[in-house]
Amino acid sequence: MRPYQMDMNNGQAIQEGLSRDPYIVERKTAGTVHWLNRSRPDEPFIQDGLWRNIPNDEYHHEFYFCYGNKYTMFYVIEGEAKFCPPDNQTMLMRKGDVYFLPRESEGMCRILTPFAKFFIQTNSLQKDGYLDSLLSRS
Repeated sequence: MRPYQMDMNNGQAIQEGLSRDPYIVERKTAGTVHWLNRSRPDEPFIQDGLWRNIPNDEYHHEFYFCYGNKYTMFYVIEGEAKFCPPDNQTMLMRKGDVYFLPRESEGMCRILTPFAKFFIQTNSLQKDGYLDSLLSRS
């Protein structure tokens, strides 16, 4: 894992030399992700990383997502995006916001300005789940 530093005062992620993988949704690139942790097959499922999307011709700025059997928590490092679940209660996500999305969350996401977030996904919030898995790595 390469070092990274997050400056909470100005919301910038300082990422020197971080590798980034394309994040594909419906066969379109919907940003990039740098994985910080990913569980092994014999561990409780957990993954976390830094995700970024800059709306332009290279990255798709509007896409549908479904988190399936995963709880998702994230902190918005920079930018603005709109999230519209099927119940049509649109959320405007902004720098500094923290979100928790339960299992089976789905909806349309529209990136309005260059957007970055730190995220954690897990399929368990119980003992022997996310917290135990995270603590065992330290």
